[in-house]
Amino acid sequence: MKKYLLLFCLTTVLFVSCKKESDAPTSSVSTDYKAFIIEFTATWCPYCGDNAYPNWDPNFAAHPNKVTGMSCHPSDGIVDNDYPEFDDLKTFYDCQGYPSSGYNATGGGYPSATYYNAPINSAVAANMQAKAGIGITKSIDGNNMVITTKTILFSDLTGTYKLAVYLTEDKLVYNQATTTSTITGAVHNDVFRGAAGAKAFGSTIISSSAVNGTKIDGDYTIAIPSDVVNKDKLHVVAVLFKVDASGNPTAVINSNSL
Repeated sequence: MKKYLLLFCLTTVLFVSCKKESDAPTSSVSTDYKAFIIEFTATWCPYCGDNAYPNWDPNFAAHPNKVTGMSCHPSDGIVDNDYPEFDDLKTFYDCQGYPSSGYNATGGGYPSATYYNAPINSAVAANMQAKAGIGITKSIDGNNMVITTKTILFSDLTGTYKLAVYLTEDKLVYNQATTTSTITGAVHNDVFRGAAGAKAFGSTIISSSAVNGTKIDGDYTIAIPSDVVNKDKLHVVAVLFKVDASGNPTAVINSNSL
């Protein structure tokens, strides 16, 4: 009888342990390519209300599982104070006024209903077999977002590569100005909430070269900013950049979100 009871207890412990392990949300390492898009917008900006706000969410619906992105706001009610990485992102993506847009490692665009379509389609078509994939696991520990990543190479890579890990928030309700009126109760998604290590383009994970099959694990902690409204609406976006000697991106090898 004692042997059966012991076996039952061990089985129960193993079951509980496995369940606890699976509680952390996880994204798989996929060979599919996801382009990365970015916008610079503000709730007080009327032209953002005309062109950026209505054209942001449709990109994700039009390209399911083919795009990740983040919406960067200066201090505008949604964001209390500019995040340290904001200026570096703004400079690299050539944001000289609001709204402004970029994709992968290209900036200086102006958002419209069709602005992102061609770049997303071109990037996906050019990477039918992605050169690398990124898996993400995230969990909240108090006021921190704890993130692990697994980057796996599907081809040999030469050069310097950085993995950037960003925090974003969805379902933020805040009025949006337009040139004609105010959109009351506008819902803003993918709002940028900071980057791991406060590094706009991440940390180096490959310094010269790496071969097909290489696996690179990463551990990151991002303090959840005080202006976050709902921790349950936080997401992680990871982007693998190829960078030049100055550390500026020249290409997006892949991205993923969770």
